[in-house]
Amino acid sequence: MIGRAARTTVGRTGGAAALTLATIGFASLTRPGRAAADPMQTPPYPTACLHQVAANPAKGAALNAAFAPYEVPFKAIIFDGSITIAPNIVIPHLFATACGDVQLPQLTGTITSSEIVVATPNVYIAGLEALPTDIGFGGLKADIVMTPAHNGGLDISVNGTTTASLSTLGMTCSLSLDASFTTLSDGVLSGQPVTGPTEEGQAVTVSNSFAVPTVIGSNTSTCPPSVAQAFNTALHLPAPAGVGRFNAPFCFDFELPNGNAYQPTGTGGQVNPNFVFSNAVPVSIGVSPAGIPLPSGLTSPILAYGTADGFLASSIDQQPAANGGLNLNFYSTTKSTTDLSQPPPPRCPTPRPASRCRASR
Repeated sequence: MIGRAARTTVGRTGGAAALTLATIGFASLTRPGRAAADPMQTPPYPTACLHQVAANPAKGAALNAAFAPYEVPFKAIIFDGSITIAPNIVIPHLFATACGDVQLPQLTGTITSSEIVVATPNVYIAGLEALPTDIGFGGLKADIVMTPAHNGGLDISVNGTTTASLSTLGMTCSLSLDASFTTLSDGVLSGQPVTGPTEEGQAVTVSNSFAVPTVIGSNTSTCPPSVAQAFNTALHLPAPAGVGRFNAPFCFDFELPNGNAYQPTGTGGQVNPNFVFSNAVPVSIGVSPAGIPLPSGLTSPILAYGTADGFLASSIDQQPAANGGLNLNFYSTTKSTTDLSQPPPPRCPTPRPASRCRASR
């Protein structure tokens, strides 16, 4: 008897939800403006973002020391993004705050679920304001593309799980999306690479290749099957890849602590007092080409430089060292004019005849 009453209640509730959503679904298809309940600014940063600490290998760490990655903290905001799913679902105003860390030298960024907060947006169906929805992100991972963008900026790709929850008549139904976002092109959308200074960079990420699954209901959850089916019917789910569109303009700030201050040392020279080597190793350079005889006591045939020019470049290995440090490779070219001749031995003056050395009388 109790089971029959429960099923009857669920059926009536599901029918009411279907009627409500169906009514909205047959409404006008005009694109919504900004309603009074729409978010208009980013929410406060989550607690996890208030005390970020940069991690790095200990200075002078031994090669066999425990692995400790280089990490650069950052903060970011999504400013007035949007999500649309044809034919009639629109979340037009999406604002969020987030923080995370970029690991070097892999150039990958991570944002945990506790490091991102989304301001509760409204979902519009067929142009009418429907219901507020909760949008949450699981852990996000970002990779920086090694090839620079055409304008010199940085292209990135972001992967993670997005969860959307919609409530009606005291019940909540959710669905999860496995979407990837990029500053490059995805389907019919094109993003914008990261540009600007490190303390106020900006970019636009897009996604157009994700599919939208059906809402799955359960008699033991807050989303009974009848309500889930009502949502699927009204929202035209499932939706194949290419139907949904995600657009997210965002800004970011790399948290670089203790900016280095350089002190002048004279004409054209600077020194950074923060540079102190731990476990310093002496470095020496010598030149002794094969096939060139060297006089006794001379270690290099280069005795003097006339002119010299060239450049020195370096690259960072994409794999961290065993202790988390960075391995560098240096490359150089040099062009010089060099005096390789030996100085002539000192000569004694030729004695002059005595008559020529006498003083005149």
